[in-house]
Formats: sequence, structure tokens, C-alpha cells
Amino acid sequence: METPRPIELGAKILDSQKNHDQDDDRKDFEIAFSIDDVNRLLRLAFDERMNALGLTKSSWRLISTLSRENGMSQVELSRRLGMSRVSIGWLIDRLEKSGHVERRADANDRRVWRVFLTTTAETEIDVMSDLAHKFCKEVFSPLSDQQFEDLWKSLRAVRKQLLTMAPNGTR
Repeated sequence: METPRPIELGAKILDSQKNHDQDDDRKDFEIAFSIDDVNRLLRLAFDERMNALGLTKSSWRLISTLSRENGMSQVELSRRLGMSRVSIGWLIDRLEKSGHVERRADANDRRVWRVFLTTTAETEIDVMSDLAHKFCKEVFSPLSDQQFEDLWKSLRAVRKQLLTMAPNGTR
């Protein structure tokens, strides 16, 4: 017997939950699963938009993070973006090859590499921000202003709770 793939399992779980719409005990799971699914779809759709610039959502997030705090170490970026050190290293490698970032040795600790935006990335940030803003406007267009505000408040409350539960106080 073939083992179902995770996506198939998730769909089966959601299908089985349709029979329990009135069962409040399952709504928390449905919401958590839906948030995860929305996040996955958001990443895929965002990647499609940023492909025009040759960037993935991970690339854009790293560049955006450095635009606010340039010169972070690879370890700091790994923690901030919730990525493994190996994954962040590969991402930085790709962005270095494309001319968006450069690594520099830390002045006080030669074991530490700091990551800086290049002038190429700095000149593209406005274009990236504009694309991201238009994308988000489109994503949230089905919501009324009140629904948007309610969603924003709810997500902030859940995020705040998760931060208290997260290992190492991940931001």
C-alpha cells in the first residue's frame, strides 16, 4: 500500500472536517491548517511576481531585512528569517552571485561574516517594494476595510502568543 503524500493527507483531513463544521473542537485545527495553506499559496504567488526581478520570496525577505538593518551576520539573518544556517548560506550565495549582497568579515571576529546590500540591491528596493505593495493590495482586495483590520488584529495577537512559545525568542 502506497503512503499518502502530506498534501493528500491534509486534503483528507479537511474533507473529514467538513462533516464537523459545527464541532468547535476542530475549528482551531482548521484555522491553523488554513493559515499554513494560505502562507504556502502566498509564497507561491509572490514568487511568481518577483520572478520578473529574478527573486524568490526568500530573496526578497533577506534583501528587505538588510534594507532595514544592513550588515547583519549570517547567524542573525538565519534567526530573523526562520531559516537554517545552511539554507541562509545558500540563499546568500545566490544573492552574492546575482550581485545583490556581499559578505564581509566582521571587524572584531574573523569567524563571523556580515552581509551587506550592494548598490544594485539598493537601487532595486523601491521597485521591489512597489511590486510587493501592489501584490498585497491584490491579495487582500476581497476584504472590507473592517475585515482587514480585524484580520490584522487577530494575526498580531496570535503572533504575540506564538512568540511566547517560540524557542530562542525568534522574532
